[in-house]
Amino acid sequence: EFKKKNGHCRVRQKTDRCLAKWVDRQRQLWRQGRIHEDRKEKLNSIGFEWESILNDKSWQWQENYLHLVEFKKKNGHTGVNRRIDKSLGH
Repeated sequence: EFKKKNGHCRVRQKTDRCLAKWVDRQRQLWRQGRIHEDRKEKLNSIGFEWESILNDKSWQWQENYLHLVEFKKKNGHTGVNRRIDKSLGH
């Protein structure tokens, strides 16, 4: 459901705390070599990212870029200001 809605498997604590903790646990089990193979295959089938990149600046840039693309589709321009969109405006 999360991937269908967001197009990725990078869950942030502020988005869904419970799911983010579960995702962190799956990564921990994977790093320890303790995740069941069938579960690993299921996660791989949806494009699960085994290495967390939430703190990666390039991922944050990409996320903001996609947000800007959606903003332009909706508004017909990229002239964002803080009153219109707090996440993109300066």
